[in-house]
Amino acid sequence: MKALMGKPEINHSSHKERGFTLIELMVTIVIFAVLSAIAVPGLKAFIIGARMRTQSSDVIGAINLARSEAVKRNSGVTICRSANGTTCQAAGSNWAAGWIVFADPNYDGVLNTGETVIRAYPALSGNTTAVGSGGSAQNLVFTGLGRPLPTFTGGKITMCPPSGDDQSNCRTVCVNSQGRPRVDTPAELAADSYCGN
Repeated sequence: MKALMGKPEINHSSHKERGFTLIELMVTIVIFAVLSAIAVPGLKAFIIGARMRTQSSDVIGAINLARSEAVKRNSGVTICRSANGTTCQAAGSNWAAGWIVFADPNYDGVLNTGETVIRAYPALSGNTTAVGSGGSAQNLVFTGLGRPLPTFTGGKITMCPPSGDDQSNCRTVCVNSQGRPRVDTPAELAADSYCGN
């Protein structure tokens, strides 16, 4: 009927189906593989760097919390290594298992009966290592003035991704003799006298 009205009939069977050829698909896969090989290491480095910045910020936050709570309470407050969130670890210098901030009116750096945990921090993720040295190897005790005990001359906690990953992502939380913390990259740490040790 349409043919009689002057409109040509369209023969659908003469049109070929359009799609990817096998060669086009293989080229696409090769391009995707090359781009992935370039992007994945960069993405991994970005994730590790972000994790290290976050974890070092958590340590800074805990130290600042201990200082401010000591001033607020006008009494001793301690930050110590703790794997269970309820007791301080007695020996070693590994901070990766977690730490707690607690009221410590007798300034002994140990969570005794009747002393209150202000905040507990979980273990570090991503197999991060965190080793304390100097005055902050095991704990850090603040007085009611917001300063460490007079015997404290400085300390640091060095946090690094697992061996095999880029160690330029390590971060060192340096605490000076006044109890003020800051974070150094490996390059900054090499020229830094802030840690005091």
